[in-house]
Amino acid sequence: MKKKTNKSQSKGKTSAKDKEKKRKEQVDSKVKQKEKDYQRLEEYLNESGLSLAFNIIFAELISKQILPENFFTYTAMRLTQIGKEIEGLKTKEAIFVDEEEEEKKVEDKNEQVHVPNEEPPQEENKEEVFMTRPQPQQNQKSQVAQQQNNQKKKK
Repeated sequence: MKKKTNKSQSKGKTSAKDKEKKRKEQVDSKVKQKEKDYQRLEEYLNESGLSLAFNIIFAELISKQILPENFFTYTAMRLTQIGKEIEGLKTKEAIFVDEEEEEKKVEDKNEQVHVPNEEPPQEENKEEVFMTRPQPQQNQKSQVAQQQNNQKKKK
């Protein structure tokens, strides 16, 4: 015996399949969006230094043996301190960058003043001083030989 199928039944099957496909697509798109959000959050945490700050604070909680009931208070206090330190560093960096830009502008102005047909002004010979070990005047073999001669003379 053959089963008779109505068009409405076959439409019901395809519509159920279509609904399932749409639902899977929606779930997939939500998963992809969540993954993108997670990646953006991770990038933000790394760029802002929060993950490093929390690692430091976690180590402090353990090393200082802070009681669990004080974790939140201590963490909030340390995050505030670290935030202020970072802002101070950013301010110093901004000042440093501004100074460098000013120096470049001055150098550019000095270069523009220079007449191309003339020789550039010669800078004074300035010797740079480096922190180095004083160089021995004689090599080690000659020093050893000299010490041996001195010992022979004493005898």
